[in-house]
Amino acid sequence: MSPSVSVCIPTYNGARYIHECIESVRIQTYKNMEIIVVDDQSEDETPLIVEEYARRDSRIRLFVNEVNLGLAPNWNRCVELSTGEWIKFVLQDDLIESECIEKMIDDCSGFRPLCVCRRRFLFEKVGVEVETLYHRFGSAWSMGSIFPGRREIPAKLLCDAVRKHGAVNFIGEPTAVLIHRDMFHQFGGFNPNFVQLCDLEYWLRVGVQTGLSYIPETLATFRVHHGSMTSKGLSSAYFRTQVIDPLLLMYEFAYAPLFKPLRKGGLGYHALRIHQRLAEAAYDARSSAARALEDCQTSDSSSLAEWNRLVQQYPQLDRLFYSRLIKHRENFIRYLWRFRQRKVRTKITT
Repeated sequence: MSPSVSVCIPTYNGARYIHECIESVRIQTYKNMEIIVVDDQSEDETPLIVEEYARRDSRIRLFVNEVNLGLAPNWNRCVELSTGEWIKFVLQDDLIESECIEKMIDDCSGFRPLCVCRRRFLFEKVGVEVETLYHRFGSAWSMGSIFPGRREIPAKLLCDAVRKHGAVNFIGEPTAVLIHRDMFHQFGGFNPNFVQLCDLEYWLRVGVQTGLSYIPETLATFRVHHGSMTSKGLSSAYFRTQVIDPLLLMYEFAYAPLFKPLRKGGLGYHALRIHQRLAEAAYDARSSAARALEDCQTSDSSSLAEWNRLVQQYPQLDRLFYSRLIKHRENFIRYLWRFRQRKVRTKITT
């Protein structure tokens, strides 16, 4: 008999925490499941650790990619290799409560194909600033705060929240989500063009079509540590993760066919507003890249190179109507400032 749930654990250099992760999955009260571990060419002992678990637990299957695929492609590979009706991602650093899968299956079977639970943060040597940032985010931007008192979130209500909050991840990380396999057939896989928001883009891509269900119970733990992708994004590669990824998400909102529900209604206002936000984000991204290059202390050309690569892939970003308006507005402001400065200098010299 095929397993009902496929627990997918994508790994890369995860030896430090993979023991805890796998143990939290093995002790689930829900038994009809398989555990798929797909290693993306780890350079540490991750595959050896998983192999040892696989010898002791027949539910565990290890696959090692021939080449390093990267984050989103490896997640897609997990789905391809799984056989369960439901997909439950658990990232290598994270943990789930023993009743997590059972409660999520009970909650969304027969209702919504996408289920989200509340999660907690587990911090390890990331500093007070990062902890404070996450706590503030968790209290202000969560399913419970965005949809107070609701367990069923219809597609229309989710669309309203996305229009209001934009690229904010109020849904949560993959470890907090259960999704039906059919969604990958209907809506495709994770978008490899995203570095950090590939999970949010996918949950929203599905959710604006189907809606989702929410369990206001903490069933997942998201670990934040110095080596995690999220904490890296707060320090290095800031431009790519914090500027380009949100811009790409806004681009999907504006043009992708599966995000059409976001643009419908409002007598055209919703679509107009999304395009305006996209143009503003594009202009800000381009300006940030230019400033990084002009900065006399850093002269960082990597951001501008990243922007140029993005425009080659998404040429529409450089041709946006609102972007031109914003540019003209900024040029006009600069012109007025320079004109005023010339008048001041003229008065001084005379």
